[in-house]
Amino acid sequence: MKTLGRTIRLLLLAALAVPAACASAASTGDSAVVRVKANFDNAYVHVSRPGERHLEIEVVAPDGPFYGRERRPPLNIALVIDKSGSMAEAGKLNYVKSAALEMVDRLRAGDRFSLISYDDAVRVLVRSEAFEDRRRARRMIEGLRPGGSTNLGAGLIEGYRQIRRHYIPGGTNRVLLLSDGLANRGITSPRELSRIVEREGRDGISLAAFGVGLDFNEDLLASMAECGRGTYYYIDRPHRIPEILAREFSALERIVALDVTITIEVRPEVVIRDVMGFDYRRDGNRYHVRIGDLAAGSRRRIMARIDAPAWSAGDHRVGQVTMHYQPRGESATRSASSELRLQYVREQAAVQRNLNHEVAGRSAVYDANDARRQAAGMVDRGDLDGAREVLRKSKRKLESAPVQSEAVRDELAETEGYDAALAAPMDDEKKEAVQKGVKYRSYRVLQSQ
Repeated sequence: MKTLGRTIRLLLLAALAVPAACASAASTGDSAVVRVKANFDNAYVHVSRPGERHLEIEVVAPDGPFYGRERRPPLNIALVIDKSGSMAEAGKLNYVKSAALEMVDRLRAGDRFSLISYDDAVRVLVRSEAFEDRRRARRMIEGLRPGGSTNLGAGLIEGYRQIRRHYIPGGTNRVLLLSDGLANRGITSPRELSRIVEREGRDGISLAAFGVGLDFNEDLLASMAECGRGTYYYIDRPHRIPEILAREFSALERIVALDVTITIEVRPEVVIRDVMGFDYRRDGNRYHVRIGDLAAGSRRRIMARIDAPAWSAGDHRVGQVTMHYQPRGESATRSASSELRLQYVREQAAVQRNLNHEVAGRSAVYDANDARRQAAGMVDRGDLDGAREVLRKSKRKLESAPVQSEAVRDELAETEGYDAALAAPMDDEKKEAVQKGVKYRSYRVLQSQ
C-alpha cells in the first residue's frame, strides 16, 4: 500500500479547479452562492468512432469572510457515541471523550446540542436544548465508561429524535454517529438502517458516520452517510479521533448549501452508463444524484460515463446539468445549470487537439478507484480471482491513458500495490485493514472529499 502522504497528494490534485472548455456553457443562477459547471474529457467526437466520454460535473461553494466562524448561524447537532466494551481497546473511548470535550468548548449560546451513548441500551445524557450549561455537558462526557454490546440502530434513532425536538428550518441539523463495531442488537439490517437515514435526510437531517478500527461495517456506514446526505470517515488509528471530529465540526460551522442535488438530463439517444461513486435515481432520460450539504470553500465533483451516439458532423446539444440546493438560512430552493454540447468532426487530429487534459487525467483517477472499489467488493464475496482480473484490466487502462500525470502514475502504483497485497498471504486482521483502506480511499476520491 502507498503512504498516507501519497493519498493526501492525490486528493489535493483532485481538488484543482477545472478550466472552462467548449463542452459547457457559462453557468446560470446565483453565482454568489453555489456554482456548477460541466465538462467532457473531450468535447470533440469523430463521426465514425463516437465511443465513450467522461462527463465531469463540478459544484463549488465560494469562500469568504461572510462564512467565517464568528458569523455562523446556530447549529443543531446530536453526538451519538458507541460505548460498547470494545471501545476500551487502545483507549478509543478516551480519544472520543477528548474530541467531544473539544467540540463542546466550541459550541456557543443558541446552538442546540444533545449527547447520546449506546451499548445494549441507549442513554440520553444531554437532552437537546439551547446550549448553556457547558460544565454539565463536560461532566456527562467525562463520565462515559465502556461496556456492553452495540445497539447502533437505537442510538441512531434517538439521535434523530433529539434533533427533531428543536429542528432548525433551513439550518444545519446533523447527527454525528461514532462506532467501532457491528450493529449486533436491535435493528441490524443494513437496508433498514439505510432506509431510516434516507427518510431523515429527506426531512432535512443529515448524518456524519465515523468508523473506528477494524471491526465496524464500512459498507454500512458509507451507505448510511450517502443516504443521509452526509459524510463517512474511516479512522484507522484511535489517536486520530479528535483531529477528524474537529475537522467535521469545522465543516459544520461553515455549511452554506443544504441538500445539493444534480440532475443530468440527456437526449433519448444518449446513454449514461454509470455515475461513479454515487447512487443515482433514473427517471427516463433524467439522472438524479444527491451530493449532500456543502461547506464554504468546498468543491465536489461527479464523474459520469457516457456513450456518445452516432451523429452527423456539427455541433450537437447533448442535454443539460441542473443543480438544486437550499442556501443555509433560507426556505426557498435555488438552481443553476450548465448546458452539454459535443462537436462532431471528421478529422481525428481535431479530436486529439481538443482533449481536456485536466478532466481526462481525473477521469483516469476515477476509473481506477472505481475499479478498486469493485475489486474490494469481489474480495469480500470470496471472488479473489475475479478481483485480480478487474485490477489487471484497470492496470492496462492506466498504462494506456492519454494523460500520464503524476496522479495517474500514483493510481497505477496503488492498483499494483493492491494486487500484490491480494497475491500475498494475509491473516484476517491484515486483510481487514487492507480492505478498509482501499474502500475508504476510493470513497474519498470518487466523492471528491
